[in-house]
Amino acid sequence: MKEITRRLYTKPVMLGMAFLVGIALVAALFVTTKSKAAVSIYIQAGNDQFETTGNGETYHNFQASPVPAGFFGTGSQKYAGLVPLVGVPLQPLVNDIDTVIHRNQDVLTPGSTTITMTALNLKGINPITVTYDDSHTESWTVKVNLSEPQ
Repeated sequence: MKEITRRLYTKPVMLGMAFLVGIALVAALFVTTKSKAAVSIYIQAGNDQFETTGNGETYHNFQASPVPAGFFGTGSQKYAGLVPLVGVPLQPLVNDIDTVIHRNQDVLTPGSTTITMTALNLKGINPITVTYDDSHTESWTVKVNLSEPQ
């Protein structure tokens, strides 16, 4: 009789202990997760370099602000299409970087800093088709880069 009582008593105690250990683990995970969110990361001023793939995720949509009629020459109609873009390497023999953005100050995250785009070299994946008043069309290659400072 004593042996049966011990087994019945031990099982609930072990389940209770397992439950308490489980609660402690969940609480520890919660505290650890919250603690990581409060950690700040120091990022030095400097350049971020990007490679723009030609997968169609980078594009310019001229629908909201079309290229005006006459831009491509006398009789050209406005252009309001979508132009998918791909990066053109700034130094083709060195790497595939096509865009450089400079962080002007150090930043502690979460935080903010000013940035300056210092290099940009993209092109349309496909030529665009421009239509003229007399219904003939021309193909134009789109290139996107920074204008020269004035």
